[in-house]
Amino acid sequence: MSSGAPSESNNPVVFRVTLYVLFILSGAAGLIYESLWARYLGLFVGHTAYSQILVLAIFLGGMSLGALLVGRYSERFKDPLRWYARIELVVGVLGFVFHEIFTFVTDAAYDTLIPIVGNGFAVLVVKWTISSILILPQSVLLGATFPLMSAAVLRRFSARPGRTLSILYFANSFGAAMGVLFAGFVLLAFVGLPGTLLVAAAINFLVALVALGVAQQYPARSSAESVAVSAHEPEALASDAAA
Repeated sequence: MSSGAPSESNNPVVFRVTLYVLFILSGAAGLIYESLWARYLGLFVGHTAYSQILVLAIFLGGMSLGALLVGRYSERFKDPLRWYARIELVVGVLGFVFHEIFTFVTDAAYDTLIPIVGNGFAVLVVKWTISSILILPQSVLLGATFPLMSAAVLRRFSARPGRTLSILYFANSFGAAMGVLFAGFVLLAFVGLPGTLLVAAAINFLVALVALGVAQQYPARSSAESVAVSAHEPEALASDAAA
């Protein structure tokens, strides 16, 4: 076994469950952001329906792009979990400052840019463009989390990859549902838009720190080692069943 392989003293079940819980929290934070962006951009665009459509399109499109870009190169990462933690940290930082950035950018647009373009459709184009720029980077980063977490888990627990990926998808989707419900019915009523943003950012920071801890305590195999172990596991399971 290579020096990068998990040690015998570590409990793989604990680490596996920890990663699933982290992905639940990550999904919750992601949908909290999505629901908040719709409200923020509604204030800027001036039409709630337009802002919801715009946020949904940018959010899903950005996530798709992030998943595509990172998924193509995930095998090159020495430990995808560390990259996952870094992305969660960046998303948390962007969430932490989003309210201030939104206020500054939209105020500047109303003071300088919008008076130049005049009225009508041109103003809508400017608002849609600015809105897209405000949320596209975070959407791309959020999309990168699934291939990174998937690769991180499979590098550590390569048995039954289909089951592992389905659990990850469930965890992230379940967290997303719980996050948007909690934000919509609890957080917004008590702490408002800026406070809810800070809660989501705090979740990202927590996920990043715990993910880094797991990466330190339970190192990943290389991509080649994971493939080799996965190829031998069906034979080992068959031998155990025959015995």
